[in-house]
Amino acid sequence: MAFGRDVLKQPKRRCEVERRTVIRKISLAFLSIIILSFNPFSLVSAGSNGWTSLGPEGGRIFTLAIDSSTPTTVYAGTLYGGVYKSNDGGESWQQKINGLGQQIVYAIAIDPISSQTLYVGTEENGVFKSVDEGESWNAINEGLPEESINVIAITPNAPATLYAGTSDGLYKSTNAGENWNAKNNGLTNTCISAFALDPDNSTTLYAGTYGGGVFKSSNSGDSWIGINSGLTNLDVRAIVVDPQDSNILFAGTEGAGIYKSLDGGTNWSATNNGLNNEYINTLAIDPSTTLYAGTRGGVFKSTDGGDSWSEVNEGLTAHFVYSLAIHPQVSSTLYAGTLNRGVFKSTNGGTQWDETNQSLHNTYIAAMAIDPKTPSTLYTSLIGEGIYKTIDRGTSWNAINNGLTALYINCIAIDPKTPNTLYAGTDSSGLYKSTDGGENWRGISGMISDETVFTIAIDPENSSILYAGTDVYMYKSTNFGETWIRIGTASPSIYNVRDIVINPKTPSTIYAGSVSGIFKSEDGGENWIAINEGLLSDMILALAINPYLTNTLYAATYDGGVYKTTDGGNNWSAVNTGLTSLFTTTLVIDPKMPTILYVGTQDQGVFKSTDSGENWSELNDGLPAYYISSLEVNPHMPTLIYAGTYGGGVYSLQQPTKVYMPLIAR
Repeated sequence: MAFGRDVLKQPKRRCEVERRTVIRKISLAFLSIIILSFNPFSLVSAGSNGWTSLGPEGGRIFTLAIDSSTPTTVYAGTLYGGVYKSNDGGESWQQKINGLGQQIVYAIAIDPISSQTLYVGTEENGVFKSVDEGESWNAINEGLPEESINVIAITPNAPATLYAGTSDGLYKSTNAGENWNAKNNGLTNTCISAFALDPDNSTTLYAGTYGGGVFKSSNSGDSWIGINSGLTNLDVRAIVVDPQDSNILFAGTEGAGIYKSLDGGTNWSATNNGLNNEYINTLAIDPSTTLYAGTRGGVFKSTDGGDSWSEVNEGLTAHFVYSLAIHPQVSSTLYAGTLNRGVFKSTNGGTQWDETNQSLHNTYIAAMAIDPKTPSTLYTSLIGEGIYKTIDRGTSWNAINNGLTALYINCIAIDPKTPNTLYAGTDSSGLYKSTDGGENWRGISGMISDETVFTIAIDPENSSILYAGTDVYMYKSTNFGETWIRIGTASPSIYNVRDIVINPKTPSTIYAGSVSGIFKSEDGGENWIAINEGLLSDMILALAINPYLTNTLYAATYDGGVYKTTDGGNNWSAVNTGLTSLFTTTLVIDPKMPTILYVGTQDQGVFKSTDSGENWSELNDGLPAYYISSLEVNPHMPTLIYAGTYGGGVYSLQQPTKVYMPLIAR
């Protein structure tokens, strides 16, 4: 995964990747704690059964498929969450990734004759097949290129014949995916973004491309011709064929709405009356020829063959709709897959929608922060969805975005003395502040209103003093964030700061981790020096400081694992024994027993050290191999930790409880 924790705004299947860099790193509030020591004889078991998924519910749903023989069975393809399955019409979901893993899934196709067999197309690892309704998966990629699989189609009357549309052409299998052959003769654009079969004649195929318009084959894909007369936008996202008259086609484009053909694609004309958003992601048509369009502005419906459209978004709180699926027997029931908010369901033809995401934990966590005085209260930011809050350790969540007009939140910081005061750093919109526990927010950006804020640190002794690191500069406030001044502008110039930590004993000493190494100030940010001796990786994503031995710090690096210093940063050395991934992302220290550390990785979950980083061991029981974006330790009960993931929401782990006793008592 690329440095910077890239967030896909459009799937790669579109043959262009719109990436928005969202670096999510929390700033920790330091607590004043008396020196404690662990009594090794005082261990009791307390819920050490592995990680538990907490939500929030939702996710990015690229594709939906309904079992035609059992329509209460619905499958959803997600971003970094693989496949989710519902057996009760979307009321609840279970992740089905055995053999598949945390893949990006763009396409799902169910065998119309034997519905226990299904196929999925992934971004990076080809096609996978299940013969047991998704319980297990196997890759079937013989003959396929190493490209994104954007669409999969099954020939209805010959389900062993499959088509896979990739970013490098169309491929066909005649033996249920055992092997594949390219079918690109005549395709002058091979980025396949949409596909449809003629329901009356399965040898007639249509392929939509990104940048090349629509192509047609009359011989099962052996040859193709372009059919773009009247199609003025060639970025085709979706194609459907009228089930009652297969000469009638509809093509959805990116930016020019919907086109209609009455002659099998020979000629096209725009049909956008009433369509207020012309960025079409998906099209669906029911047996009575009622049309639905999923757009960046919600769902639109046409009952007159596309001649006019009406918006049907009541209850649809997420208006970026990636996918639609219609119940094969009750066409008034349909599902919508959205950007970040999961699945919505309508039972009245789109007149009203209801969120239906129970146990669908495919959310993308950018940052977390725990209330230092009431640790049952946890805040988390969902990429593109603002901030969510729980007051019951993750049992339930509520969005708290009133006044928060920027919803890409990279970091959250809590005032350690007044925990109802929160700060949020955004992507390209500066800083926001709340003084009522997140119920209301207001901008406090000033001179950094258009910058991306990656990290916020609060002086543990004087919470009117704050530091912020952005994609451009570092800043300091001495009045609770109301105004800011630039710091770190003299040589060495410090920019693209990803984390800031403050010495809890001497708050004028500050450390900043950036894409160009680590910097230190001993005068409250007035002057800085580079402290990179021994540091072989200069892309720093996280820092942590021992609250008692404050010359001991740790750095999580992009590709070099964890580094440690015991002399205030003068010298660093790698401490990676036991780490199976050196792509580290976030790092926290047990506030009561600082020999215990946790580090998150991009591809191998969470690791734990009990000896100040000298050795590490996996801590992943029940935690899939998600990208770990953030870690938090409960300050009152440090055996309880939280992990924010990229595609799995928040997880918690209650480890065996340790009883800490003051040294004086021993």
